Amino acid sequence: MTNGVYSKDKEGKAVKSPVANPFMNNEYKELFKVKSERTIACARATYVHVTQSRSWLPDAVGGVVWLGYDNPATAPHTPFYCGIESMPKSYTVDGRQKFRRDCAWWAFRYIGQLCYLRYQDMVKDVEEVWKDVEGKAFAGQTEFEKKIVEIYRTDPVRAKRMLTEYSHGLANDAVARYWQLGDDLWTKYTYKF
Repeated sequence: MTNGVYSKDKEGKAVKSPVANPFMNNEYKELFKVKSERTIACARATYVHVTQSRSWLPDAVGGVVWLGYDNPATAPHTPFYCGIESMPKSYTVDGRQKFRRDCAWWAFRYIGQLCYLRYQDMVKDVEEVWKDVEGKAFAGQTEFEKKIVEIYRTDPVRAKRMLTEYSHGLANDAVARYWQLGDDLWTKYTYKF
């Protein structure tokens, strides 16, 4: 949907408009005469997940749900192991009827919706944070799981507690980073809307 929305840069050259985004609402599509396309990522999404199942590991460690809230185009995935004892508190708050800062979903929704104002520019800033959040989770996964499997053999209760702390830590960090990202985007782009 972004291919037909162009503007001119400082040299007068045609470039993709900063407001061109693959999730335009009907009013924008009508204004810019853009034909609707069904993208894989969807502005109406509330979550996306990828499951990882590894039979050679204990169930508590081998099963992982990589969860991302809101639009898959702007949300990172964080791991939640099958052996965790609970979800992070902000992930248990259903705030979809009203904006709430104690609801994890809103941290990601905030960014997804904000990006629609200047998608071409903002998505680059989002990608930096997103890649860092996921990169830390992927980079630490093998070593962490190796350690947990050893502990699980002799102390499954302790291993589950560690899985919980690990999953909570990554998820809570992602939420905090996205709240901060929202503030940073408002600051950076406030005079460009």
